[in-house]
Amino acid sequence: MARKRSIGRALLKAAAVLVVLVLMAGIWLWWLGGGMPQVKVDYAAELNKAALAVPEEDRAWPIYIEAVSKLPKLKERAAFDDLISSAAPGGERWTEAVRALDEYAEVVALIREGAAKAAAGVIAEPEVSKDILEAEGRGDEYEPYTGPNPAWVVDVVLPQLSEFRSMTRILRVDALHAAEVGDGDRITADIEAMAGLGRQAREQPILINALVAQAIGVAAAQATERIIHDNADVLGEAQLARIDHALMSAFTGPGTTLDLTGERYFFLDVIQRLYSDDGQGNGRITAKGLEDFNTKNLVFDQKPAMPHSRVLAGFMSLFSMDRAALTAMVNGFYDELEAYAARSPWARGPDTFDVRIETMHANGNPLDMGERLVSLLMPALSSAVHRTDESRTEVEAARLLIALDRFRLAHGTWPASPDELVPTLIDHVPLDPFTGDPLKYMLTDAGPVIYSVGVDREDDGGRPSAHANRWRPVDQVQSIPADDPDGIGGDWVLYPAPDDG
Repeated sequence: MARKRSIGRALLKAAAVLVVLVLMAGIWLWWLGGGMPQVKVDYAAELNKAALAVPEEDRAWPIYIEAVSKLPKLKERAAFDDLISSAAPGGERWTEAVRALDEYAEVVALIREGAAKAAAGVIAEPEVSKDILEAEGRGDEYEPYTGPNPAWVVDVVLPQLSEFRSMTRILRVDALHAAEVGDGDRITADIEAMAGLGRQAREQPILINALVAQAIGVAAAQATERIIHDNADVLGEAQLARIDHALMSAFTGPGTTLDLTGERYFFLDVIQRLYSDDGQGNGRITAKGLEDFNTKNLVFDQKPAMPHSRVLAGFMSLFSMDRAALTAMVNGFYDELEAYAARSPWARGPDTFDVRIETMHANGNPLDMGERLVSLLMPALSSAVHRTDESRTEVEAARLLIALDRFRLAHGTWPASPDELVPTLIDHVPLDPFTGDPLKYMLTDAGPVIYSVGVDREDDGGRPSAHANRWRPVDQVQSIPADDPDGIGGDWVLYPAPDDG
């Protein structure tokens, strides 16, 4: 009996010790999960530095708002945009598009006026401003911002980008119609305006801004090529020179390299709102930070049902990298990507960035909040690097065509070699992004052909291939099956467009 009582007392003591240990562990975890994030850097304001520095009289945005106010509203605007985006000379809706655009000649003039300004001057804020909503006929949708100050970077909106895309389509149709009626000055003004929109689109150093600018550059390049192809001699020497300068300065100059500052700011902003700050660049995950992070639905489609307590935050901090380590990882990834983008494409080694992120997502520590953030929030940025190369090559091919056409105007014939253009009409023959050699030039009875050897790195004599422009490292294309299911076994024909013949 005494033995049983002794065992019972021992068990009670052990249970008491266990309870004390659990309570102490809970208190310790509660302490670990404490602290408050300190938002010391207004990254949204950092993104707006260039726009905020623009004097009022140099801002294009008020002019663009006036232009938008003169366009159709709501459903009618959607129908107008669809018409303008799908119309092409010779197409069944071309006459309708030209007639519709004639009604909005004042809009075209306002777009040109705004594009000539030094900057758009659009402030990226966490709300769409009432003036642009009213111009679009959606003034009743305006909701004043009531969130935290400073605002999260993820909350800022960029309403100018959708308008810039629409304005580019308007200018494209106007330029192509101007070519039909032989108005070279109007064509030049439209291409220069597209270049202005492309330049202004980069006002915030955010990836989506750069991608929109690149799309505008491709649209301007392709419109120029089509006009030269279909409407010989409509553009004179001086007009071609102006278009060349516009394309060069807006789409191939030093300011057009890939800039990931906005993406970096987005991540650093998430970190400062999730972690505590010890004043020396380090800190731990906080319950308040987790709660605020969940309200953004950046990872989950909906908020988890269980609220994040201090004890849970403390438990997560035991398995997660600290603030300094996560900040170093994020900056390291963006530094690596920007260095990768800055190298000449033909000189780059295999791209391992996206694979490493995918591996982290599949095999990383599921309890490490830092790894989860990187694997879930870091976008597939390698594709943006390759898209930048592709867009630049398309614009440079258009500039080569302009130089060829200027030579033809001066000499009455196309040059036997593009080397004859250097340095008078162009500073160098554009380089093939796949090899680093000059783009291929071939003179046929129908005129010049400009092409890249494409992803297979083999010269197929200008035989177009559907996906020859899709980047792959050399070691992935050494052997192409006979049936070529991916459509990469030919050349990337830049001019004329394969459907132009």
